[in-house]
Amino acid sequence: MLDVVLHRVAGLGEETAALLELAAVAGDEFEARVMAEVAGRDLGDLVPSLDAALAAGLIRESGARLGGYAFAHALVTDALLSRRSRLWRAGAHARLAGVLTRAYGDRDDQAATIARHWLAAAELGPEPARMAMDYAARAARAAMRRHALDDAATSWQEALAAAELAGAEAAERFELAVGLAESRYAAGRYDEGYEAVEQALALAGDDLEQAVRAADIAMGHGVWVPFRHGLDVRVLQESMDRAVRELPRNIPAWASAQAVRAVVLAQTGGEDEVDRVSSQAVEAAERLGDPALLRRVLHLRLLAMQGQDFIDQLAETSRRLLAEPDLSSQLTVIAQLHLVAHLVEYGRVADARELLTETDALLRDLHNPTLALQAAIAHVGLDLFQGVPDPTRHFEPVRATLSFSDLAYFEVGMLAIRAETLLQEDRLGAEVEWIEEMLRRTGLAGLAYVLAYALADLGERERALRLLRETPLPPRDYHWAMATMCRLHAAIRLGELDVVREVYDAFRPFAGLLHVNGTCTTVEGAYDGHLGEALLALGDRAGARAHLREAVRILEEAGAGYWLSRARQALDKCS
Repeated sequence: MLDVVLHRVAGLGEETAALLELAAVAGDEFEARVMAEVAGRDLGDLVPSLDAALAAGLIRESGARLGGYAFAHALVTDALLSRRSRLWRAGAHARLAGVLTRAYGDRDDQAATIARHWLAAAELGPEPARMAMDYAARAARAAMRRHALDDAATSWQEALAAAELAGAEAAERFELAVGLAESRYAAGRYDEGYEAVEQALALAGDDLEQAVRAADIAMGHGVWVPFRHGLDVRVLQESMDRAVRELPRNIPAWASAQAVRAVVLAQTGGEDEVDRVSSQAVEAAERLGDPALLRRVLHLRLLAMQGQDFIDQLAETSRRLLAEPDLSSQLTVIAQLHLVAHLVEYGRVADARELLTETDALLRDLHNPTLALQAAIAHVGLDLFQGVPDPTRHFEPVRATLSFSDLAYFEVGMLAIRAETLLQEDRLGAEVEWIEEMLRRTGLAGLAYVLAYALADLGERERALRLLRETPLPPRDYHWAMATMCRLHAAIRLGELDVVREVYDAFRPFAGLLHVNGTCTTVEGAYDGHLGEALLALGDRAGARAHLREAVRILEEAGAGYWLSRARQALDKCS
């Protein structure tokens, strides 16, 4: 086919062939005026060649503007460029990029096109590489403004590649890496975002304020701790530890570094230090009298305070954040989602749904796929709890903006929803192979207990006992509640009464509350329901009856489905 196209081109003469080759460098479409300048000829001189190419069916006139043309088929451009070397094509791209820069260099809507040509010429030397870096960065910023986050990430990557060829300084490459990290995090690509943060931290070197700025990028886009479960964040941890040690306490960067440290502590098993460290960050921001910094540090405090031990502190911080002036829609949504979880924990499910509806309205104009998915997960969790059919329908609107398949960051939440669904449908035993595979992939303690639960129901007592006894409890973070609940019910089935008593004691402080996992990822009934089933197993029928009556009351008021039925069945056993 290429030979056929080249034969037709050759029949038009060398002058026309040379013009078409230059036009092919421009891409599928080109402007006659631009081609004239690239070729160093008058526009009128090109008309015979263009007319001949039109007559031959190789190009067609574009209806958009006078002098605009498009190639009839991608095979035509492939054929035209196939007879030219890479060096020739790079030189042609450089000439075309120069013309486009002079004509449209101040237009953001042309930055990506100009960048593409400079990038194709970047290996010719530092000067075109520098132009490629600058225009790719401009294209990335323009893509961010129009919320084309994947396009922005691609352009930042191209800018970084060009920066290497241009011999750009570390400070310049740092800015590009920060841009890449921000675009990836904003797109919900958390693992890739953290890779870019590590790159930026390396480029920051001994500039600790810049290191803090890079670390802060990782924190800004959601409700949950911004790292996938099990991700190694030692580079970030060491950088922020150093920043807190060496930076003066009276500058914004120190407060930011301390706030980031609290989030990292929540990821790395330092839950006991989170409240103290994040409180110090808030106090430092207050002393500086910087409202924007205070809003940021309060958000980071929300990220750091994971799990049941921070139920009331989370609500208090969320309300304080919502009271701040000039609060962005993004921070408003984040604070509201935490308050949704708090309302559910106290049984006020109708109020939580009303607030979640208000949050959805803000999300429609926010273009934040991460927050959109986190809100959808809260809807799914509440629907599962109340027995609303087809709860996963809430994911459909988000699928257009966020890939579910390649985002390990969201895996824990999705697994919790699947496990809760199987539990309610009494199908854990039928899905043992899937549970085993997920446990191998993630190493989550909660899945080990789910597997023990399922194996106990199947009569595989020895395997179930081994899992129960050998799997340590997770830290008291965002999946502690569900993991511990699964541990309790596996222990009840296996008659491991020491474990039953241990979990009863752990859950006892939360009596009177609904059992909420994460920010309403799942709602596994009322704590009193689990406490009552524990006491039943321990032989304390009177104590079980008191807890289960309270569970039934709470769950009736909350409109629960499966968990209300389960609490009633357990209560019947107390008589």
